[in-house]
Amino acid sequence: MSVSDNGWEQPPDRPTKVWIGGEKGKHSIYDLGFRTPIIFSLPGRIAEGVMRAELVSIVDIFPTPLDFAGVDVPPGRMGFTLRPLLTGRGSFERRQVVGGSRMNRPAGLDARKYEVVPDPAYFLRDSEWRYVWFVDRAEDALYRIEEDPREMRNLVDQERPRAMRYRAEIERWRREARDSMSAASTPPDA
Repeated sequence: MSVSDNGWEQPPDRPTKVWIGGEKGKHSIYDLGFRTPIIFSLPGRIAEGVMRAELVSIVDIFPTPLDFAGVDVPPGRMGFTLRPLLTGRGSFERRQVVGGSRMNRPAGLDARKYEVVPDPAYFLRDSEWRYVWFVDRAEDALYRIEEDPREMRNLVDQERPRAMRYRAEIERWRREARDSMSAASTPPDA
């Protein structure tokens, strides 16, 4: 199994790091800052060269090898096994992916001042929409992600009820994540 970083964008004429992808690229809460490939290899059990486009999350990586090994996932852990996707047997349905970042804004676009500053934000991505919520700024945005993959046309004002449903889902996810972290840090005999 291999998880890739989404890499650096560096023009050939700039020898130093630049703000990667601009304000909606790497280190941002936007899709180009989060979307990365996951590669699995298990000869004889996973077919070679198969590419899938389903919504998965980094939290799905933990239960997947456990499932292949026949080991139960500890209670309270987030994520789903990707085995049905990888083997083509069984069903895998994820309606949405939720994530967040505490550091996602450049201190400056100047390559000499490459650093990020606190700017907590969360996103919810489903098959059609991508919602972004900047907590401290009390700002949000909503994009039809397949039609607008660079997230340039914010439709939040036209789709406010949808945005509020997505924000409520993010809040639910935040509670589940806190509970999951608490469960993972509690010794099994406690």
